[in-house]
Amino acid sequence: MPLGAPIGSNQGLETKAMLEIIIQQSTVPVVVDAGIGVPSHAAQALEMGADAVLVNTAIAVADDPVMMATAFRLAVEAGVLARQAVPGNRSTYASATSPLTGFLEGPGMKTFSDRWRQLEWDDIRLRINGKNRRRRGARAETPRILAGTI
Repeated sequence: MPLGAPIGSNQGLETKAMLEIIIQQSTVPVVVDAGIGVPSHAAQALEMGADAVLVNTAIAVADDPVMMATAFRLAVEAGVLARQAVPGNRSTYASATSPLTGFLEGPGMKTFSDRWRQLEWDDIRLRINGKNRRRRGARAETPRILAGTI
């Protein structure tokens, strides 16, 4: 019986809720045997507690089947490790995981906001292309952060 999604569909874990129930109540090994389209689907099934995944179409139809098989092997290893690490419980609300008191302060140090206010952008030295360069001009430009590919 296909557990993930229709056979050969590469749709992923479309039956996730049912799969979780089967894994929780099963007394025999659970193998997710259909619908696995990308390595992350395999990792997710194993993180949920499945004992194995059976993959065919995703590897067979890939442009580079050997590379895709390698990606699945790594995803399976990651999924098993994640399950063994026992992830924390899911929550519907935010919760601090570490204390924030004194986080940016220490003996002999001013608070972060005090130090920030004292900065003069004209005196900031930036490391650009491995060289220290001093910003010039009456008003220095604020450093920019770029995200994405260059």
